[in-house]
Amino acid sequence: MMKLKYKYFAIDFDGTIVQDKFPHVGELLIGAKETLVKINEAGGQITIWTCREGQEKQECIEFLKANNVPYDFINCNHPDLIKKFGIDCRKIGADIYIDDKSMLGKEISWLEIHKHIFIKSEG
Repeated sequence: MMKLKYKYFAIDFDGTIVQDKFPHVGELLIGAKETLVKINEAGGQITIWTCREGQEKQECIEFLKANNVPYDFINCNHPDLIKKFGIDCRKIGADIYIDDKSMLGKEISWLEIHKHIFIKSEG
C-alpha cells in the first residue's frame, strides 16, 4: 500500500493536469488522472489551483467531472487550513504545489510526481 508524504495538494490545471490549450481544454496528460485518483484514495486533499475564471473555470469543472478526475476544491482554500491558520488568504494553502510554471520549468511528468509524493509502507 502507498502512503502520502503530504496531505494538502494545490494542483494547476492547464499544462499540469491537461495539455495547455487555453482557453480550450487540452487532453489529459499521461498519468495525471491515475495519480490524482491515488492521492484521493490515500486521503489527500486536492485543490485545483487555476487562473481560469467564469466560463473557462466552468469548462474545467465539467471536464474534471466528465473524466472522473477527483478534486475537493477549486480556487479556494481548504477549510482545515483556514481553521489551522485563522485566515483565508488569496494564495491557496497546501503542503505541495504542482504546476508546470514552476521554477524548474520542466514538462510535467506524473511518473516523477508519483515517485515524489508517495512512500511505500512496510507490511
